[in-house]
Amino acid sequence: MTFARSAPRRRLGAAVAVMLAATLALAACSSDPAPTDTTTDSTAGSASGDPTDQGDDGGHGAAPGAASELTVGVREGQNGALKPWWTGTSVQAEVPAGLDSAERYRSEFFWNSPGGPQIRVGEGDRLRCRLQLAPHLGSAGQDSEVWQVVWQLHGPQQDGSWPQPPLNLHVRGGTWRIGGGAGRAGGQAAYHRPFPEFVEGQAVTWDLDVLVSSDPATARVDAWLDGRHVVADWRPPSGTRYPGQQWLTMKSGLYTGVDEGSEPPTQRRFVSIQPLACDITRANPATTAATSPASPDATTESGSAS
Repeated sequence: MTFARSAPRRRLGAAVAVMLAATLALAACSSDPAPTDTTTDSTAGSASGDPTDQGDDGGHGAAPGAASELTVGVREGQNGALKPWWTGTSVQAEVPAGLDSAERYRSEFFWNSPGGPQIRVGEGDRLRCRLQLAPHLGSAGQDSEVWQVVWQLHGPQQDGSWPQPPLNLHVRGGTWRIGGGAGRAGGQAAYHRPFPEFVEGQAVTWDLDVLVSSDPATARVDAWLDGRHVVADWRPPSGTRYPGQQWLTMKSGLYTGVDEGSEPPTQRRFVSIQPLACDITRANPATTAATSPASPDATTESGSAS
């Protein structure tokens, strides 16, 4: 599948397209774990196809503006949803048809630096990414009581808990929505308006430019949908990071649930995700390098929720 690449007004600069490992195999959950019991797989590959070929340090200690080549890291499948897998041309995340009714389903993966370490960003960092994907959500994509997250900026608090994400991209009620913030103490979720239209099965390119900060006056989000500047200089009221968060990482795939009292969809839903390009400009490269993990599964997150 060929994706149109319409350059936004604010270009990605030195972003480098990811070469995802073609060795990832289809992996379905053999049981239905509890919603807080994450099924993980730390299989990852580098751009060269050699998981041990780290190149540089993944941008954790690089000069500001240095490009990071991302790979697929820990994969998750919950409540019968499949762990994402590499099809040979894209990563596919899927919630199969006919699953037992559950509050939420998760088919997601973390983005890693070359060679394994999970991408992590902190206060003052600037994250610029190009995300290309094609969601196939059926009638659920038009349902206003069903939310379907395809990308999250997410991370733990100092006590190890994972609050609802400060920023996510999801589909709901036939529209694309960018926002978050419900996990901030005393805060509530806020989403940028107007909502761009979602078209079932249509391949789209999202360019995201995020300044990470717990200060709502400093945090900033810009986004382009197929080259259209649909989110311009937005200042989320809860910021793009919560006070007390150790760090933030990125997840993609399909994480879905319904409003309280609503019935979850039963049809098959899947998202095809193309290679990701990402720039990270570090506010403090030395500090960030000191806090980066030593291996892709140095920490295992569980119980995260949108």
